Amino acid sequence: MKTTTNQDSSFIIQNQNVPISEFRTNISHFVDNAENLGISVVVIRNSRPSAALVGSEEYEQFRQWRKEQFWKETDEAFEELEKGEGKSFDSMEELIADLNNDQEDSL
Repeated sequence: MKTTTNQDSSFIIQNQNVPISEFRTNISHFVDNAENLGISVVVIRNSRPSAALVGSEEYEQFRQWRKEQFWKETDEAFEELEKGEGKSFDSMEELIADLNNDQEDSL
């Protein structure tokens, strides 16, 4: 099991990287740590992260943050459209192709 700490301007996150076999055996322990201590768990399967367990408070904070991000991005998109900077697509296929190109460009 590997434990890491990541600091952000607003909170500290403690993570434990745990093999799936250990997670299965000690799930109650990990749930208690997530709930009471705020220690999240990244479950490792086949040497890769496969799932995460976080406390309900952290989950709700993430949901709220994601909701705020969604509306911020939506507002920015409408502003771009109003300025004539947005893109227009004739079909869903064109939109998906453009999104895929944007993802490839960001890699």
